[in-house]
Amino acid sequence: PFVMIGRCDNNDGLNFVDFDFESAVAAAIDYLVDLSHRNIGFISVVPNRDRNHYGPNIRALEGYEKVCAKHNMPKVYCEANIGLENVKHATLNLLKIHPEITAVVSVFDTAVAGIFSAIKSLGLSIPDDISVVGLADDQGVELASPSLTALHFPALSMGYDAAKIMINRLERNLKACKQILVGPKLVIRSSTGFVRK
Repeated sequence: PFVMIGRCDNNDGLNFVDFDFESAVAAAIDYLVDLSHRNIGFISVVPNRDRNHYGPNIRALEGYEKVCAKHNMPKVYCEANIGLENVKHATLNLLKIHPEITAVVSVFDTAVAGIFSAIKSLGLSIPDDISVVGLADDQGVELASPSLTALHFPALSMGYDAAKIMINRLERNLKACKQILVGPKLVIRSSTGFVRK
């Protein structure tokens, strides 16, 4: 018996606990649209080039494309290899090509430091010039300045739920398949604001 944290394309008969990356991106973009942002960049992080079909990337990008279509907004997207300098470089390129961007979203916790560094290196202010929404657990939020408006990533509760499924399968011999998709919770902090006129 096994339980996945994450999921596959075909999950028939598989037990999993996963974060809903598609809904998370939609929640972040919807919130920024409510703050009058219309040019919102999206930064995806890939663990390495051999894993370009990495599930969270695919689902997050699908969410971004759908929410942009819903709001009739341009899609401004880039992909970066993991690592602060790689994300910083990708963010700088994105902002150079698209200076109209007023907000940046990433649902990859490894991207936040690189995004902040890129924006600040251009002499821009967060959130006065560019708003930022990221993904973080409680510890990650404390490291950002200004404090990050974040999609809370419930790593502890996801691990707990996965362990509970496994224990039920082993101790109670439960054969029924259990699949949990964890919805996003957006916590508003200081890294986002209304578009500057």
